[in-house]
Amino acid sequence: TAGMMAAIVDIDVFLEAVPTVLADVVCYFKFFNFTINAVK
Repeated sequence: TAGMMAAIVDIDVFLEAVPTVLADVVCYFKFFNFTINAVK
């Protein structure tokens, strides 16, 4: 996305965005794992 492209240019913004992105990834992973377990 445009936001990520801008973040790559601006290291400070990128570093501030990293924790948010990691939190999103963890949430998606938990949701994915929950879905897999529910299907079993």
